[in-house]
Amino acid sequence: MSSKTLKTPPQSESSPLKHRTLQGHFEGKTLFTDDLPVPESCLYAAVVTSPVAHAELTAIVTSEAEKYPGVVAILTARDIPGSNQIGDIVQDERLLAEHHLNFIGKPVALVLANTAEQAHQAADAVQLQYHEKPSTLDVKTAYRENSTFGDERHFQKGDIAHGFEDAQWVVEGDVDTQAQEHLYFETQVSLAIPMDGQHLKIFSATQSPSAVQKFAASVLGLPMNAVEVEVLRLGGAFGGKEEQAKPWALLAALGAFVTQKPVKLVLSRHEDMHWTGKRHPYHSHYRLGLDSTGKILAYDVQFLQDGGAVADLSTAVLERTLFHATNAYAIENVNVKAVSCRTHHPSNTAFRGFGAPQAIFTLESAIDHAARVMGCPRWHIQQANLLQPGYKFAYGMTYETNALQQCWSRLWSEKSIARRMRDLEQTNRSAPRYRKSIALTPLCFGIAFTATHLNQASVQVNIYTDGSVGIATSSVEMGQGVNEKIREVVARCFGISFDMIHIDYTHSARTANMSPTAASVGADLNGMATLQACSKLKSRLLKFCSQRLKHPVEHLTLRAGNVMTDQGEVLLEWRKLVTEAYLSREHLCELAHYATPDLYFDRTREQGHPFAYHACGVSAIEITLDTLLGTYQVEHIDVVYDLGESLDPLVDLGQMEGGLVQGVGYATLEEILWDSNGRLITDSFATYKIPDLMYSPRISVDFIQSGRNPYGPFSSKAIGEPPLLLGLGAYFAITDAIRSHTQTTEIPYQLPMTPEKALSALYPSFTATS
Repeated sequence: MSSKTLKTPPQSESSPLKHRTLQGHFEGKTLFTDDLPVPESCLYAAVVTSPVAHAELTAIVTSEAEKYPGVVAILTARDIPGSNQIGDIVQDERLLAEHHLNFIGKPVALVLANTAEQAHQAADAVQLQYHEKPSTLDVKTAYRENSTFGDERHFQKGDIAHGFEDAQWVVEGDVDTQAQEHLYFETQVSLAIPMDGQHLKIFSATQSPSAVQKFAASVLGLPMNAVEVEVLRLGGAFGGKEEQAKPWALLAALGAFVTQKPVKLVLSRHEDMHWTGKRHPYHSHYRLGLDSTGKILAYDVQFLQDGGAVADLSTAVLERTLFHATNAYAIENVNVKAVSCRTHHPSNTAFRGFGAPQAIFTLESAIDHAARVMGCPRWHIQQANLLQPGYKFAYGMTYETNALQQCWSRLWSEKSIARRMRDLEQTNRSAPRYRKSIALTPLCFGIAFTATHLNQASVQVNIYTDGSVGIATSSVEMGQGVNEKIREVVARCFGISFDMIHIDYTHSARTANMSPTAASVGADLNGMATLQACSKLKSRLLKFCSQRLKHPVEHLTLRAGNVMTDQGEVLLEWRKLVTEAYLSREHLCELAHYATPDLYFDRTREQGHPFAYHACGVSAIEITLDTLLGTYQVEHIDVVYDLGESLDPLVDLGQMEGGLVQGVGYATLEEILWDSNGRLITDSFATYKIPDLMYSPRISVDFIQSGRNPYGPFSSKAIGEPPLLLGLGAYFAITDAIRSHTQTTEIPYQLPMTPEKALSALYPSFTATS
């Protein structure tokens, strides 16, 4: 199958910079929830939370706090008019604690006051009485205690015992992948406003407007149509606002409903980092069998996931771990077990990649282990086992393209990987202090919500009489550029410029029953729905034009702001077409609903077709290690990625670059630390390190189109989550450089590989005695 390559994304002719939303970001004019003018008489909320990881709550003493100036009300669980239960997949989460405290940061009471400062001062004066209990803060301990969210799940393929019997090489080991902080720029924030007749409007920084609406109605004892939720845009999310924006929005809603006054709730950075969940830490144990050529014959792995105190999205995250256990490799004998464990950390949650990074890093670690034992390059085993069309995954779906092979071949040849590796080896021999290395990472990532019912979206397209177009979608703009892509779909369909197209804020009254904006499918689902709506309107307008101008409809098209013949003759200007259609009483609005076809998964058999398609790519990460200090620099990342027919190459390039850097941060710098009582230590930008501009590498990206994609508008493909996983190779590049210096060092497979850990690996005997 042929492929096309796009190396330098051009600026779309229909989307000049001045009409992009990022222009407003540059000028500081873009509105976020915290920027909204607060209504008169607005109250400010502060949350009283548990100071301990595990305890029995015996009393909430508010008498002193109620005397503080400006305090209007202090609410506890007994003030909730409806249900206190807000767990979605598993009903195990209380909005406000009643009898049990199960993590540091669990909300217990809500203080409402005339100013934010007054609310926080009073919150500090609320006294909690409790009997502290032993806490479980380690996933292996939780597993031994059978503290889990449901039973262990099991994917299998082939005959694992026979595969290991035939293997000439068998390696076995453990992998630990730690937590990662979302660190979105905009912290959790919500503004709730009482409306007429016990109705309520909530402005929330959430990826899941309908979930906020559903549970706000439940907490307040109202029907869903009495609650409106509007999302302007998010200042970053990365999964951290899919489920965990909900409690803060519901608390604001509770305060507004009880007091009948507007309530605003904003978490400080310190509160946000302490009280919200992270990427799930995993402990994994693998066993990998290979023949003499490096062909993988058997893979046996168990994943223990730290879900935190309540289930949140942990079981869904765990499921994607199972789906991606074999990543980009064709392995005929597979045995994968996984279980989510309950600990006394804040509930861990969705994060870009959604369980796949932990699975992929585990298998790459096993391959690295095998390569060292066999005495061959890691890339040799990777290349020997890359997916081929026709391979059937353990979960029953067949891999159908050769996109991965194309990406690998293109990267290997056009980026001269073999020559560069030889050059680096020669450089390392002549430079005793600085060591260089390149690591490759292939990726195959399934695109769809694994909960099949979520793969749907509705879009309303309105053409106004001046020719401008307004669109209401089911997606939330959070910096990923989904609104720009939707505008591009409309611009292509109608042949009009970007300045005539506006995407409304996401609103539950305009689009009902929205799926979260997550799983990398925001542009796919909403783009396809937009395409359907625009296609119907286009067909209607061209039919009207054909009748009016007595010209065959099959020879008419919309292009460059006009109705044209297929020979390029201009027949009617767009605005005039719209005006005349309106005067002739043609309907200029269209609602469309798109549901991804052919998706299903039977969890009783662990078999099905859970994904619309797979996104594929390969990265090469080059690093330089200072063997004296243990510091390193990620110098360059090369990527080849199957993007399909890009809707907006500039947006896609930004997603690729941002995701890569975030993945490199996960693999290298971003270390979460708790003390022995379960209190977060790395709770600020000063103690939690992320890649900055000085740390970020040079990035070269080649986008290819391996074939048509019927599941994306204009044959486009997803790019939200996959880039992060392509950054994981930074770990292996660093450890390769360490071993080139030490020759024999045993390095634990543990993320992240911080400079401190690199120094310890370089000088194990020194660090062990210091």
